[in-house]
Amino acid sequence: VVNRLQEKVDGGVTIMTDVICGFPGETEEDFEETYQLVERHSFHLMNISQFYSRPGTPAAKMKRVPTKDVKARSRRLTQLAATFRPYSELVGVVEACASCGEVADGGKRLVAHTKRYVKVLVPFDERLVGARFDVRITAAHRWHVD
Repeated sequence: VVNRLQEKVDGGVTIMTDVICGFPGETEEDFEETYQLVERHSFHLMNISQFYSRPGTPAAKMKRVPTKDVKARSRRLTQLAATFRPYSELVGVVEACASCGEVADGGKRLVAHTKRYVKVLVPFDERLVGARFDVRITAAHRWHVD
């Protein structure tokens, strides 16, 4: 599915995923499959969680994966995700953005998003709050572009 979307969506697509490390019954082989999938697709955005047993759910009655294994798996995925540079192809490109007024860096920069929901940080300008505007991407970081 991810490959097809990346090939077919004109202008690109941002793919996000959630990964729960240590769901009851997860084997080392299961985790390795997940790791390889994440490595292969270099997801733009990832939420990596450790399994938490909620009382009254079927999973609460299942045998838990040892905590040290869950933490190690979560750390491995977090370290892998930190190496991804999903927005490097945008440097030099002009992108249409929209801003809702969120600020970053203590109010020095305005947060906007592209059609693909790429986070763009621009110098704060009151006229851009709530506006749509074009911006040339000058730098790509792990979680946003400038």
